[in-house]
Amino acid sequence: MIIYVAVKKLKLFSSDRYTKEGKGIDKNAPEKHGFLKFWEIAWAKKYKLIALNFLYFVPNIISVAFAVLSYFLSTSLFYSLSTDKQLGASQASSEVANKLLFFIVILFTVIPVFAAGPFRAGMEYILRCFTKREPCFLWTEYIGKTRSNLKLSIKACLINCVAGFLIILDFAVYLALSSTKSLAYGVFPDWILMISLVVLIFLSSLFLVMTMYMYPMIVTFKLTLKQLYKNAMLFAFLKWLPNLGILLLDAVIVFIPLFFINGDWSLYISLILYALITMSFIGFINMSYTYPTIKKCLIDNYKADKSKEEGAQTENER
Repeated sequence: MIIYVAVKKLKLFSSDRYTKEGKGIDKNAPEKHGFLKFWEIAWAKKYKLIALNFLYFVPNIISVAFAVLSYFLSTSLFYSLSTDKQLGASQASSEVANKLLFFIVILFTVIPVFAAGPFRAGMEYILRCFTKREPCFLWTEYIGKTRSNLKLSIKACLINCVAGFLIILDFAVYLALSSTKSLAYGVFPDWILMISLVVLIFLSSLFLVMTMYMYPMIVTFKLTLKQLYKNAMLFAFLKWLPNLGILLLDAVIVFIPLFFINGDWSLYISLILYALITMSFIGFINMSYTYPTIKKCLIDNYKADKSKEEGAQTENER
């Protein structure tokens, strides 16, 4: 009996079950594209997306603090121009205005307008690796790309924060002036307010779409600040309607817990999702959409390759 067991153990350890090749993936199997490819990668990287969200959430607290400050300043401006705070009959419109401003602030942090620039660059690099299905070490490459993209990402971060802050204040002013209970209601004709709203929405959408392309380009090319914003604007207009579709999808993801959950729970659940997965998931959506466009127009385009010889832009060795 002892001999039999010993023989079985020898067979166990001498077996080639641990050295022979596994079944693997069929090299002739068709590759998934589009929607199916996105969800296949997202599901395979779900835990890494959560870990990446936590990695970015900690340094992004400064940007979140600036976003919260923007929210309080915009609501203060809204109340200073409106009598909604004193009139009980207008309490509902006041609550809607608060939620709209809070929604805009959160949207601006996930697009991202308010962002910890260098750390956002590190996050975007990891998301680009996920999109391209390239192997990466989460912590080391996140820190490495944060350092290597320091200067340009800080400049873009500061410009975007100032522009985003002004846009939020503009929305607060419009909400106050368009309210029938506003102290300044009637000062401007309705048609001027309507034109102002259209211009504000257009410029805000253009700016948000531009920010979707900025950080993917920062981690892919060596660009000047002028080239970064110029290319971002060109990409924004190049695929205007699809860009708006992705922007609308991002807005819906932020919108659902805020407006379809009653009471304070909407705020709590939004904050939990924000800290857990919202930033990395929306970032992955945007990267999956923007990087193929960037690759097609700048990396695979032979005309763009000529510009590399002139020193206008070169792809980083990464």
